[in-house]
Amino acid sequence: MLHTIFIDNDNILEVTILNSVTNQSIDDATVQVTVYDEDEAPVTGQAWPTTMTYAPGSAGVYRAALKAEIPFVRADKYTAVISIETIDSITAKKTCRMVAAESDCQTATVCP
Repeated sequence: MLHTIFIDNDNILEVTILNSVTNQSIDDATVQVTVYDEDEAPVTGQAWPTTMTYAPGSAGVYRAALKAEIPFVRADKYTAVISIETIDSITAKKTCRMVAAESDCQTATVCP
């Protein structure tokens, strides 16, 4: 599934992290994201990796802002690679495929 990110706008990347065995939310992980272009190079306009912060009381939701300064190109595809490490030293990776589009919105949430 392709999620839409908006050009020249702040975008909010959001991910929910659950324990795959118990299906319980993980609220105390270290979560970071890097966004790559189609050539698998990190995009410019923001320092990577960017920390995703836990949204208090959200049952496993972590968010990071993707700055408007990132030069997303209309119709180009991007991949957000999310790295997760729990306090039990369990690591995981999640990817989110995105496509850039124009919008008059101020902020968008991708990868809900």
